[in-house]
Amino acid sequence: MELIFAAALCSVVVSILLKVAKNRGLSPIHMISWNYATASLLCFFWFKPDIQHISPSQTPWFLILALGILLPSVFLLLAKALESAGILKTEIAQRFKNRNRPATFCSFVTGCSLFHFSGTV
Repeated sequence: MELIFAAALCSVVVSILLKVAKNRGLSPIHMISWNYATASLLCFFWFKPDIQHISPSQTPWFLILALGILLPSVFLLLAKALESAGILKTEIAQRFKNRNRPATFCSFVTGCSLFHFSGTV
């Protein structure tokens, strides 16, 4: 439950930062690009990956390319939604897509299937 609260809080903070930065004249695409570049470098230096054992033929380049396009585009769409609808409406739309909340269910099922969650702790 704490992680769900932390995720919601971080989402609100990202929305606020995007809105404040837009009001100060910063471009969302530049902010998102710098964020991903900085996060990549920090991950490289923090986790110190073993580059010697990376095989270019075994690397899923299509998946890496797809994620490299899809993940930043989510933040660009968020910035566009903030620009047109505002923070409150955007956050409400993220939390409550409709009454049945299929997005939450789809995320749960995907997470369980990807990480082989069996339901036991």
